[in-house]
Amino acid sequence: MRDRLKHLLTKATLITFAIVLAHCGGASTIGGSSSSTQDGDSDSGSTSNTVVGGSVSEVSIENSSVTVTLEDLGSDDDVLLLIYSSSDSSQTTSFQVDSLSSASESAAFLQKSHDEVSFLETDQGAVLDDTEAFHQSLREWENQLEDDSLLISSSSNRYLRQVFLSVGSEKVFKVLNSFSGGSNYDEVTATLRHQSSSFNFYVDNRDAASLTDDDLEELAEEFEGVLDEEHSMFGTESDVDEDGRFAVLFTRTVNGIGGSSGGVVTGFFYAIDLFSSARYSVSNEMEVFYTFVPDPNGDYGASISKSFAMSNIYPGVLVHEFQHMINFNQHYFENNSSAEEGWLNEALSHLAEDIHSIDSQGYMQETGIENHARVASFLNDASSICMTCGTSLSQRGQGYLFLRYLYERAEAGDFSGVTSGSNFVSSLVQTGARGIDNVVDVLYGSSGDVSNFRELYGQFGLAIYLSNTDQSSNDIYQFDGIDLRASAQDNRGTVHNGPAIQEVSSFPFTDSLSSNNLSYIRIPASLLQEVGGQLILNFSNQSNLGAYFIRE
Repeated sequence: MRDRLKHLLTKATLITFAIVLAHCGGASTIGGSSSSTQDGDSDSGSTSNTVVGGSVSEVSIENSSVTVTLEDLGSDDDVLLLIYSSSDSSQTTSFQVDSLSSASESAAFLQKSHDEVSFLETDQGAVLDDTEAFHQSLREWENQLEDDSLLISSSSNRYLRQVFLSVGSEKVFKVLNSFSGGSNYDEVTATLRHQSSSFNFYVDNRDAASLTDDDLEELAEEFEGVLDEEHSMFGTESDVDEDGRFAVLFTRTVNGIGGSSGGVVTGFFYAIDLFSSARYSVSNEMEVFYTFVPDPNGDYGASISKSFAMSNIYPGVLVHEFQHMINFNQHYFENNSSAEEGWLNEALSHLAEDIHSIDSQGYMQETGIENHARVASFLNDASSICMTCGTSLSQRGQGYLFLRYLYERAEAGDFSGVTSGSNFVSSLVQTGARGIDNVVDVLYGSSGDVSNFRELYGQFGLAIYLSNTDQSSNDIYQFDGIDLRASAQDNRGTVHNGPAIQEVSSFPFTDSLSSNNLSYIRIPASLLQEVGGQLILNFSNQSNLGAYFIRE
């Protein structure tokens, strides 16, 4: 556990250089002591704030135009500007960073931006590749299932399943084979190849040679090794057929879903299997999730060797898809709610992939091997990723990293609403709340609101930039379980280099933010010297925006 007192002391020493903010209509405060001066104009005012000690300064955005003066800057002091949006909306906000002398031009730009509705409504997370659209569709379809189609199992069926189901027996599964409406499927005959007290491993008979019994035993042993921990942290799955087990089917049909579009689908859980086949013909009327088979020649989709499948993909995909199964049960059956929002559901499943590293104190120490690629995808294009707008690999990378950050802070005792990282995760899953509201409710209870989420998201953005650097020793800006500036050692050659940064070469600098989006902008010392350290930030819509300056 981190030292809570150290955290509170270091949090008080964040600001190293002065920022003076002027808003139309009143004064604004960054922190520490402040003095307000009035120039005689009742419609304008300014507040001067000087706090010494750290390298981070927060800007209060209360109006669409914010004037900033950076004091005591050296001739070689570049500045990193982080602007972020924590809006739970798909609307895009345009912004501009300019020199103070160009205020009139900036104001004209903002008025134009207000008028260009089509530009403002651009949703940066809406365009997904086909394979990620498949996962997004699964989560959306879950919210269309009808309560009156719940499966009612007969005692005779339960008896038959429990007595006659044994290794070597065959079963026909209906396996979704596309993402066109959620009802197109293959009929797959598979053999039960491994059985434990909790689950059954089936292998498509067409792919019997793709995995040996020893391979399945190895996977089962690893999965069983974390199953109790996953139950403890996330909750339990349903048992609609009341046979005491869930099934995992290894089949080439999963390979083909991604292969049809040139992508990769490694597995999926489809909640329709928990409902009556009389209403949903694709239902298998049981707990089951599906995964791919090794395909080194790429006969059914992307080429995936068995060695890479065993080392990288299977250990993560099993716990990942199992979280989806648990999550649906907890939200839908246990708490009579809708399924979790797609972005948070996927983020939780990626966090579940870290469970292999849990220590004796119940803390997940490291990131799952395949999470590195998702995180790198986000970091490499950070300013373009809307965390809550979809489930692309980049969006999953950000969502996972956000939950990893909150998990570690919960473990450090930073939130009154939870007692540990594990308690944080359990509370997110075992509830009827969804999305951002779920996160806020868990961490802050009934006293939480959107401002709490905005603060969290801003601190998360700072941690992404400052973690694993020498620019801050404050624990609140550090990740423990992943190094964001190092080689990932993930058998893929992934290297983390921190977030991608946009470089300002001249003023004005113009860009946009979608909801739940971070933008990292470096302003070189030479430009700051030219304008005397005075900048103006203009926003087409300042709702739920935040900004920080970091002296580099």
